[in-house]
Amino acid sequence: FYQKKNPLKMEPQSSFDYNIERKKMDIYLHPKGDKHSETIVFLHGLGDTADGWLDYFLYPDCSPIISPETTKVVLLTAPIVPVTINMNQQMPSWYDIKELNADL
Repeated sequence: FYQKKNPLKMEPQSSFDYNIERKKMDIYLHPKGDKHSETIVFLHGLGDTADGWLDYFLYPDCSPIISPETTKVVLLTAPIVPVTINMNQQMPSWYDIKELNADL
């Protein structure tokens, strides 16, 4: 996935060719050209962001099933809210988690 050129700096080997658009904290990867035929909308987990998943969708070694010529990728970032189970710490979360319950 990464090629060492300098032991202190890692460089990506190659990436998909997308038009990248940022709107606030969200990232939109638009296929170049007019062959858009499918869209993936991706929601990250607790405390993460769209940027945390950007490399997965940009580099072929990470996401071999995505066709950048036809696939639009929408990486959304959850709002920053207090999460009860984490002592009300504010973090990106799609909803509040009040407790963990094994019965759910």
